[in-house]
Order: sequence, then C-alpha cells, then structure tokens
Amino acid sequence: MTEIASTDEREERISQWCAVVDPKSRKVVHIHQFFPIDQSEVLTADELARQALEHVPSGRKRDGLTVVHPDAALKLEPRTLYGFEKGGQELVARPMKQRRDRSRPSRRDRSAD
Repeated sequence: MTEIASTDEREERISQWCAVVDPKSRKVVHIHQFFPIDQSEVLTADELARQALEHVPSGRKRDGLTVVHPDAALKLEPRTLYGFEKGGQELVARPMKQRRDRSRPSRRDRSAD
C-alpha cells in the first residue's frame, strides 16, 4: 500500500522576502522570495539581499539598486502591488485593480451593434 503524506497539519511555511528598489525613482524593480525548508536554512538579511540582487531581471543595471527588507507583519500576497507612499520610507502593499474580462465585449463594443 502506498502512503501519501499530507501537509494539512504542518505549520505555516517559512517565507522570507525583500524588494529591490531603484532609489532614484523609488520603484520596486524586483521582489525576491525564499522558502527555507526549515529554521536551520533561514538566510541572514545580507544573504537574502545578495540573492535578490543576483535575480534582478537581465537587461536592468544593478548598479545603485538597494534592497529593502519589509516589516515582518507585511506579507507577500498575490495580486498585490508593493511600493512606497509619497515621502514614506516603509514598503507598503496595495491590492491590484481588477482587470475587465477581455473575453466579453465591452459596453462600447456592444453598443456598436
């Protein structure tokens, strides 16, 4: 008989993340996430930053980029934008706007009939 393990009872998965930022424009150019298998593999902030800079998309200059480590309470979530409030120093999250379903015609397209 084959046994299949379940992850339902497992503790929440450890996740570390940081953002690579262009300090001139204050735009996030890359978000880096790392999943250590257990507590013994957790990276230091410097190790995580080094990994993040290594994974900046090709074609983008890495010189002058900085790495921001968010407050521990700020979780990385899907369909969320990360950036800075005007004049702010802390990384903040903002939900993405919902996109219109392009498979259905818009009102303007339907009114042309």
